[in-house]
Amino acid sequence: MRYTHVIIWATALTAAAVCGSGCTPVESATANYTIALYRSNDPQTHVNMANHFQKIAERETGWDIDVIHETNASTVHWGRYATMQQAGTGLQTARARRASNGRPLFPYAMVIPMPGPAPGPPEWDLRNVEDPNAYYTVLVAVEYDVPEEDYFGYKKRIVDYTRELREMGYEAYYHVVGDKGLVCVGTFPQSALRTVEQKVRHPRTGDISFREVKVVRNRDMKKLIDEDFPDLQVVGAGEAQVIVDPQTGKRKMAKKKSQPYVIPGRGDNW
Repeated sequence: MRYTHVIIWATALTAAAVCGSGCTPVESATANYTIALYRSNDPQTHVNMANHFQKIAERETGWDIDVIHETNASTVHWGRYATMQQAGTGLQTARARRASNGRPLFPYAMVIPMPGPAPGPPEWDLRNVEDPNAYYTVLVAVEYDVPEEDYFGYKKRIVDYTRELREMGYEAYYHVVGDKGLVCVGTFPQSALRTVEQKVRHPRTGDISFREVKVVRNRDMKKLIDEDFPDLQVVGAGEAQVIVDPQTGKRKMAKKKSQPYVIPGRGDNW
């Protein structure tokens, strides 16, 4: 991940403010966007911090403010909008809101996609694969939000990519794991991979050892990994990593590859 610290999108609320005109945003029945007032991604404290902030914000403004808790993060948000343009009015109101001492209450408020479960059809959710013989899929993309770069909406992105792949004829699925979203393609039985013993040379000493590794034996899975989706897409682009050649022990930079992934509920991923 690119960040582990707490992201705060608002200053401390230091003084009471009386709600005047313009407090309530013009909301839409179709809720695609909202105004983020505060977010914590501290795995240990995010729930308490967000609940505390919500209570203070409602007391200081008189607004109806929502909070949503996810596995490793919580977001305090205000308003519901169908389009970014509609959300702009609410954003202006939030950033203009001031305490009695003239200090802005929400100077870092921003428009974000509506938080919550991934907004895709449930049958596209990897957790809902019904085939009892399906054990593996192929992981082709990973998405997550990058607050310091104002990059949000990973849940919508994984659903959009799943839809795009399905329109191309692929059996695609989305899956949310903590604060990351995955896109996977295909379903395969447990026999699609086999365990072999691989000889490994230590990069410094040259000593030889052996380890068990899983290799793809299913022809269709191998085609997906080697030809259709050779590079794992991470936040919309390829991502490099250091790998060790097991035969020579030498290290080199290479793009991350698409890889087999165990369907939730079937077993553990490695």
